[in-house]
Formats: sequence, C-alpha cells, structure tokens
Amino acid sequence: MNNEIMTLSEVSKYLRISQKTLIQWALDKTIPCCKLDDEWRFKRNEIEQWVEKRFSNRTETTNSIVLLKKVLDPGHVKIMNAQNKNEALQALIDILHIAAGLKKRSELEEAIYHREKLMSTGIGLGVAVPHVRLASIKTMRMAVGINKIDITDYESLDNQPVRIIVMVAAGKGQHQEYIRLLASLSSILKQTRIREKLLETDDTNFIYKVLTGNEN
Repeated sequence: MNNEIMTLSEVSKYLRISQKTLIQWALDKTIPCCKLDDEWRFKRNEIEQWVEKRFSNRTETTNSIVLLKKVLDPGHVKIMNAQNKNEALQALIDILHIAAGLKKRSELEEAIYHREKLMSTGIGLGVAVPHVRLASIKTMRMAVGINKIDITDYESLDNQPVRIIVMVAAGKGQHQEYIRLLASLSSILKQTRIREKLLETDDTNFIYKVLTGNEN
C-alpha cells in the first residue's frame, strides 16, 4: 500500500481541482488530510480510496438529486423574516399544504406541531427539518425557508438558533423515499459551504439550484 505523503499542490493537480477548493474540503473535513507545520498533507493511499468511494457513490448521489428535484419546486422556496419558530412554521405550512395537494391546511398544521411536541426538528448547525407523513398525501413535497434573522426559540439539538428550515410532507406509503430524502437533506445541509451559500443570497432560484446540485 502506498503511504506516500502528498502536498496541497500535488493533490490539487491529481484531482484536477483548484487549491482553493481543496483547502475548503480540508477545512470541512470532506477529504482525508492533516496539518503538519501549518501545511496541509495527504496520504496517497487515503486519497485514492477516497476517490474510489466518491465514484462508487455517484449513482446514489445522482438518485438523491433526482429525488430532490422531484419533490422541490423553485416556487416553494421562500426568503423569510420570521421572528420566532411558530411564525416560520406557519409560513412554510402555507406553501406546503398547497404543494402537497391537501384540501385542509389544518391537517398538515396539526401533524407538524404534533411532531414538534414529540421532539424538536432542529437538527443543529442552524438547520431544522420538520417532517410528517399523512395518508392523504399522494406525492411527497418539500418547502424551504431561509430566514434572514436568527430563530432563537426553536430548541434545536445543539441549542443554536435556526436560519434554514426544510419542511417535508410525504404519504404513508412512501417510507423508503421519505427516509432517503431526509438522509440526503441531512448530508447536504451538514456541509458548511452549502449552508453559507443558502444564507448569503436572496435569490430563491439560486437556493433551489444549490439544494439540487445545479448552482453552476
């Protein structure tokens, strides 16, 4: 096994990406590396394994993007100035009950608040993912709210304010897609740069493109 140590420049050339991007990956712990004397260093065998894993996950990633595009419409993304958790949830319920084809808004509202009573859907890092399954929903749908100010009463798992809220509503018979969507959202929103992009813009179409992997 090749344990050769590679420099930032060497890995940049090997992967054919900019050093700036590579540094961001290193800071996000996206790629295996460490710092020696304030310089980033990489093991060749770990980089090769990382690349192989990334390529093997391409189908899964593609499927996740297809699913996100399927359940999210650019028109269901909202820039908000909610003062608290209740105001933010109400704004997204307004969007999602129509997107999900529900005749009664109250049905979604009751389910969302019941879920919050069981446990806060603030997953940490400034992100919340309120989610429910209802028998009356035929097609899974999603609404996204980016709040311009901190929501301090969300009671997130890490006790941090929330700024990014993704609300999901699925049918009772959509368990596998539902779980896969929640896992995909968690993976995407744990990435520092993704969250930064979402919070830096007021362009709802750009937010849609970031979440569906198509901002470029």
